[in-house]
Amino acid sequence: MAAAAAGFILLAITPFVAPFAFYLPKATVAGILFLVVSGLIDIPHIRQILKSSRSETAIMAITFFSVLFLNLEVAIFAGVILSLVFYLNRTSHPKVTTLVPGSAATKRRFTSAPGLPECPQVKIVRIDGSLFFGAISNVIGELRRLQRRQPKQTNLVIVTSGINFIDMEGAESLANEARRRREEGGQLYFIDLKDAVASVLERTGFMDVIGRDHIFESKTTAFSTIYGRLDRDICANCTKRIFLECGTDPADLPKPAEVPAPQALAALSEIQASAPPARRLRPTLMPGPRKSPQGPERILALIEHDDEDQGAHETVAEAGRLAEETDADLALGQVVNWKMGSASVFPEGFVSAEMETALCAPARRHLEQLADDLGIEDAVVLACATSDRTQATLKLISEWYPDLIVVHARSNFSFARKSTAEFETPFGRIRCKIRRAGSL
Repeated sequence: MAAAAAGFILLAITPFVAPFAFYLPKATVAGILFLVVSGLIDIPHIRQILKSSRSETAIMAITFFSVLFLNLEVAIFAGVILSLVFYLNRTSHPKVTTLVPGSAATKRRFTSAPGLPECPQVKIVRIDGSLFFGAISNVIGELRRLQRRQPKQTNLVIVTSGINFIDMEGAESLANEARRRREEGGQLYFIDLKDAVASVLERTGFMDVIGRDHIFESKTTAFSTIYGRLDRDICANCTKRIFLECGTDPADLPKPAEVPAPQALAALSEIQASAPPARRLRPTLMPGPRKSPQGPERILALIEHDDEDQGAHETVAEAGRLAEETDADLALGQVVNWKMGSASVFPEGFVSAEMETALCAPARRHLEQLADDLGIEDAVVLACATSDRTQATLKLISEWYPDLIVVHARSNFSFARKSTAEFETPFGRIRCKIRRAGSL
């Protein structure tokens, strides 16, 4: 705007000032021109370009010499066209990086450090760049090259947090890769898919080809699900133990070298009889829609802080009764209100993933205890802690994708007084029946 204003002012005064320029000596005009040109030469910036980028250096040199030996218009066009060429070359080769979990101890942090062991059945990569028609062939070619090096890794996990844009050809190529992997006995999975990319997959219809249950928001949910789909024979003989779940199956446990003596068996039986019963492991969460619409119905018992112990007990009991009557899959979900008490001073965005896990741990134990007290088996336990109750509720609903939601009559959920409610999830809009438990 300042340049435009200066231009209009110059146009206005030029007719009045131009006649006086006739009396300026040519040496004075030459000095003014040199002064203007010297301000256009940025020596520190030129040095920075020469040190940092070969492509930028080439563009600068061609533009400079074009001005000297051709003319200004040709120089501008040459610089712009060469910049586009280098840009297209760079964007058409997105970076494909192989990742492995750095440690299987507590967190699932990825690392690209060379030399670390990989899962024999799963290949993990991260793609940084846009998947458009000019780049997808290079990406697919790199994925095929990685598979040729390790053909037994038929399952591919793509961390998509670095993909900001995808066009129809890119979406179709990913769907074709998913089909090819399935034909070879493997699967294609995505972690941290951005909304813009998911929207393109939805509009083009390739989301159904890839599979909604193959898209995950977190690494924890992804690998706990993927591990359940791996070949157990290979896992039994694997010693790498890449994921947290490795070694949790009975088939993975080491077998004794010889049969114990009868006295040892008797002693072992006495120890097992006197030991407290082992805590039953809850089933692994399968997020998103069911694989088949004909599968069992899903029920979600939704509890919030205001329900208190009696309300939570009545809600879980009603949901368990309905699940038993209809042979439905059941999940127990609790919204953790971390804004209560001293936590109300926390700023928005303060809760990290680690803190959310710590906040949700007591809620999960509470739900597990309720299920055990009521004799409910095979119930998935969920919890979510955010400052926004509506956001936390929607996250739980999106994870379980229920057909029926059971809430307490005293709950403050916005849909608690309705018979049906609609929710917008990453897998699409769903319509759920609402059932109230207890009394006001």
